Amino acid sequence: MRKHSLFNNQKTLSNSARLLSGSFHILLAAISLFPVSIIAQEDTLHVKLSETEVLGHRNEVEGQSYVKLRGKALLRAPLFMGEKDVLRSLQLLPGVDAVSDGSSAPSIRGGTSDQSLLLLDGTPFFNASHAYGLISVVDANIIESAELFKGVFPGQYGGRLSGIVNLQTRTLSANKLHGGISVGTISAAANLEVPLIKDKTYALFSARKSTIDLLLKGAAAISDDLSIPQPSFGDVYGKVIHKFSKDNQLSLSGFYTDDHLSMSSKDAGYRMKYAFSWRTYSGEANWKYKLNDRVYLQSDFYYAGLQNKSKTYIKDKELNIDETQVSKIGEFSLRQSLNWRLTDHLVGAGIAFSQTHFDPIRIESSFGNTAGSGSSSRDLSTTAFWLEDRWSIGSAWSVNPILRATVYSNRTNVRTLLDPRLKVNYQLDHSNSFEANFNMSSQPIDLLRQSSLNFPMDFWTPFADDKIARSGLISLGWKNTFVKNTEFMIEGYYKRIKDQRFIYSFNDFVNYDGGSVYLKGKAYGIETSLRWNPAPFQLMLSYTYSRSLSKLHNEWSGNYQDIPHRVTLWGDYGFALRKKKKANLSFLLNYHTGTPFVLPEGFYPSVDGSHMVGSIPVLPNFRSKRYFRLDINYSITRQLKRGTGTWQFAIMNITAHRNPYMIYHVDKGYKMMVMIPFLPSVAYRFEF
Repeated sequence: MRKHSLFNNQKTLSNSARLLSGSFHILLAAISLFPVSIIAQEDTLHVKLSETEVLGHRNEVEGQSYVKLRGKALLRAPLFMGEKDVLRSLQLLPGVDAVSDGSSAPSIRGGTSDQSLLLLDGTPFFNASHAYGLISVVDANIIESAELFKGVFPGQYGGRLSGIVNLQTRTLSANKLHGGISVGTISAAANLEVPLIKDKTYALFSARKSTIDLLLKGAAAISDDLSIPQPSFGDVYGKVIHKFSKDNQLSLSGFYTDDHLSMSSKDAGYRMKYAFSWRTYSGEANWKYKLNDRVYLQSDFYYAGLQNKSKTYIKDKELNIDETQVSKIGEFSLRQSLNWRLTDHLVGAGIAFSQTHFDPIRIESSFGNTAGSGSSSRDLSTTAFWLEDRWSIGSAWSVNPILRATVYSNRTNVRTLLDPRLKVNYQLDHSNSFEANFNMSSQPIDLLRQSSLNFPMDFWTPFADDKIARSGLISLGWKNTFVKNTEFMIEGYYKRIKDQRFIYSFNDFVNYDGGSVYLKGKAYGIETSLRWNPAPFQLMLSYTYSRSLSKLHNEWSGNYQDIPHRVTLWGDYGFALRKKKKANLSFLLNYHTGTPFVLPEGFYPSVDGSHMVGSIPVLPNFRSKRYFRLDINYSITRQLKRGTGTWQFAIMNITAHRNPYMIYHVDKGYKMMVMIPFLPSVAYRFEF
């Protein structure tokens, strides 16, 4: 009886996909009725490509596998329904792609979304997006910089295979009030920086709430159309920094997001409703202390969690399903690090302990509360030690050896793993530099998706069967700045993965702790970029050739991230209209090979005839046509008496190219859902 209910739940996913396909375009049409949104965003005028930096306080030589975006360079990507997004700006860089069309979640060098460690001031968050995965959960107004590691990871970080994104909030050192207000058709937001005690205590607050849900509820009431989706989201962030002295600082911060999505359908003798909700929350305490001119200490404590919940109600002549599924993950961590500066060395060392609790899935249904063996609560204990040295050899060489040792325990198995890492930079002359990377990392947690469709219900689970996924990466890069105002970079990489757990059967996982296989993987590619910056015009062209493959039954085949060719062209031109008024015109062109999808190979009735069973391949068996999208953005900024005001006009997918968000089964074959059609947006920004 239990399994029967779950099979029916899986069957109705295609119905939900159909509902999403039509209703999302109703959502876009409703948005177009109210084209103006007031969004407090970063000024996009005069973006400087030179703001791509490295960790300056560590004297690290700039390379190809580490990027740090600051200020206006954070917000290069055009608006999406009036919203700016830091994670989208990172997707302009070679080696970084969106998980799916329009998604803010990054895929780094052919890795899945869960293989990227997403951090907010060093604290992980397990869900990157609001609203179908389209909008980042982190408000761009509070972000000061974004770090991207796609080569060697710092010693203090591990637990993921492909890359690290660390978003850093504002440092708060000015003794003046600063903030912004936004009101729009998709969200309303406010952010405020407040000096509480001069030169000592500062506070940052940010809040955002969706408004599109109010519009859609009104549209549903007027039209009496239950199929219009009802999305809503919100997030709040707060941080307080207190400086006891110039060498002693404590910061406290908290972050909370809340998302809901419901869809309904009602016909004669048939009623259906899906409801999803997911919440992200975290709290952090950070203490930085300088013992003397050479020794720095930092202590961190955080708690981070995610709760997913879905409700399915279906009733007709044959079915009567009323089922709720809940999953949770919560993690707390203590970390102590030390940096010791010598003449030619910066030595770092530290220890970290974390405890992660998993409730992969709890099911409540009309048949009673159940929790199969696959859904019982679990724990993961992680203890990590690291030692690293940043060694400057003369003016040409920089060597960064790292050793990270990690002990993982999931109650039944204990694994001790060593992850050596090495980064070498060589500055040949003022115009040419070379970089070599070797990185090993391990990932003790896996992300279970309920189906191949892009639904927001994800379930985290710890490693099993005494197997932990491991990756090893090598890369070699060259950067040339010989031509004035021009920077050319090229880097090749090769990555191997073993014991990557792939859960292909949701039912078997929930009921029998099965339905999984362990795959070998490999990814390799060449990343190139050319930047031309004769101010006030800027241009960046990047091309990436990459393959991401998995091995099953002794055969290599492309996985979900296997997109061989990707071209990105971004341009920006800033100019003055008249005194106190400036304008900016930019465009973004994306082209890549078609996206891999899984299409069930056939559908046939079950033994009792109550539902349909499909043969679903583990790896993709279909690739969509080429992907193409051209976005443009125009902004006008005017200096006001008490601040600045900026109008921003954007059009996404100006050629209306049909790029698939997902492909799902219908009675007569398959249907494609396009998430981003021709999509104009207008926004106004005021900042004081």
